[in-house]
Amino acid sequence: MCDWITYWCSWITAIDWHPVVPSIIGGLIGGGFAFWGGWRAYKYNLKHSEIQKQKKIDGVLQSIRYELEILGKFTKQQAGGL
Repeated sequence: MCDWITYWCSWITAIDWHPVVPSIIGGLIGGGFAFWGGWRAYKYNLKHSEIQKQKKIDGVLQSIRYELEILGKFTKQQAGGL
């Protein structure tokens, strides 16, 4: 059982850690920025989706308003312009 521990410890101490540590730190920083960018994109898309839904609702309401205006003009013509 101690053989694999001895092997592991000798392997860890045999590595030259000087080029490895900056790579690990850079990977963590890069991964952090990637995660942050993904989160920001998700939040932007969520907000954009809500804005699009509101624009669609506004468009439907505007079209209903125009239809009612046209209907009002038509009924006014039918009534003889009263």
